[in-house]
Amino acid sequence: AVPCADQACARAAKHFWLERPIPITPEYSYWIDPTYPYGSTQNGEREPHHGGEFVNPTGTPILATAGGTVAVAGDDSAILYGPVPNFYGNLVVIQLEQTYRGQPVFTLNGHMNRIDVKVGQRVKTGDQLGVVGQTGSAIGPHTHFEIRTGQNDYYSTRNPELWLKPLRYNGKPWGALAGRVVDASGRPIPEYTVFIRSEEIDYD
Repeated sequence: AVPCADQACARAAKHFWLERPIPITPEYSYWIDPTYPYGSTQNGEREPHHGGEFVNPTGTPILATAGGTVAVAGDDSAILYGPVPNFYGNLVVIQLEQTYRGQPVFTLNGHMNRIDVKVGQRVKTGDQLGVVGQTGSAIGPHTHFEIRTGQNDYYSTRNPELWLKPLRYNGKPWGALAGRVVDASGRPIPEYTVFIRSEEIDYD
């Protein structure tokens, strides 16, 4: 592969165009919790994960990751947005201005303590949607973040780590490494943990 400079790889991938839903400042955790990534079951303890968790104290601002229109702002006690009622608790769904392969793209933030936007409201990147909480089916305060393509549906999710712009280290972008583990016949091996360590990054 030919290395590419700065954001060229992100543009070429046609995925990494969303900002972080949490402010990038030292007091907040603005990366996805690595203990429960997209698709994980935490070794069979939970159902496959449909998003990523940004673990932060209650009251942490939740931001719009791109411009769009508020499609949902409320709770999921009456209308299902997950597998069961009150799964996400207080949630906000944004239909983004940008589409992917001609299909609409939605972002979802769940478990919010407070919602600061209304259905139909236009938002731009960085606008505050509400704050982190622990509503719905949540263990500790955090926001559950999802990407949905095609329709606003629990079964139309995509891996959010492949949509968020890469973080930077020493002035250079990180990125995302995606793949799968298969056996000698090419069949996927479920729940196989892979550890990857950089030879260049100078901290654990």
